[in-house]
Amino acid sequence: MNHGQRSGDGKLGTKIHAHFLSAKHDWETPTNLYHWADATYGPIDLDAAANPAHAKADVYLSETDDALTSSWGSGIAWCNPPYANMMPKFVQRAWDEVSNGDLERAILLIPCRTETKIFQDVVFPNACEVYFLGKRIKFVGANDYAPFPACIVIFDKHKSGPAKLEFGRDWDTFGRDE
Repeated sequence: MNHGQRSGDGKLGTKIHAHFLSAKHDWETPTNLYHWADATYGPIDLDAAANPAHAKADVYLSETDDALTSSWGSGIAWCNPPYANMMPKFVQRAWDEVSNGDLERAILLIPCRTETKIFQDVVFPNACEVYFLGKRIKFVGANDYAPFPACIVIFDKHKSGPAKLEFGRDWDTFGRDE
């Protein structure tokens, strides 16, 4: 299968492939989306995948802290993980932290790729909720909207799957009427 876009002559090319790739994988969460998640599912104690320049919680794990091997604590963690190949590892780590009883709740902002193994094997059977955002996210500092839909996945040690699926409004309205 060729993932591409038709050029002016109607031939399928690979131009669009680059649209889905980025050298940057630590996009900052829109503030109002984070505040909505904190008010709805928090209070959030830890940002589990933070760039220190834009950590959302007072306590955070940066790349040097290695969130895939460090404890996420016992409270409520937010995680907007690096995407690409690392995202499934962060989803698995969040579930492991909750399912082993250490972490109360994990809230993840991830690309909505429901056909993938991580969704089929971890998210859908174990999350208590998956909140599908109503439109694509524009991360802080980005020139354009993300080229993929996103969702918020909730793992909670007191509630388990199968996931309750919710379809929401546009993310940029969060916090305006709460």
